[in-house]
Amino acid sequence: MRFTHSSAPAPHSPISPPPAGNHAAVPGAATGCEDPIRAQDTPADVIDRHPELLETFLAHGFRPLANPMVRKQLGRVVTLATACQRMGVDLDAFLAALNARCRAEAAPESSGK
Repeated sequence: MRFTHSSAPAPHSPISPPPAGNHAAVPGAATGCEDPIRAQDTPADVIDRHPELLETFLAHGFRPLANPMVRKQLGRVVTLATACQRMGVDLDAFLAALNARCRAEAAPESSGK
């Protein structure tokens, strides 16, 4: 991610809503996860809730998120929708991959009940 400090909104600033389209969540994504991952979530929020998803971010080209300082600074103010747009990553496919991995990671816990 090549975000300049001047282009990132201040932490207290509202972030623009995601672009039009069905980017709110992947249908059925809540299964196995407490909340579905949405376009308006930030990378830091997702990784804080699901640290195992860092690998999915890295596999989709978000290599700078391997650096904890980048996650702490930019990862808290840039939405997934904005990050995907800037990196040229298909938002729907990325949300599907994140939610699928989240469900897969949670599946062993739910199958043992």
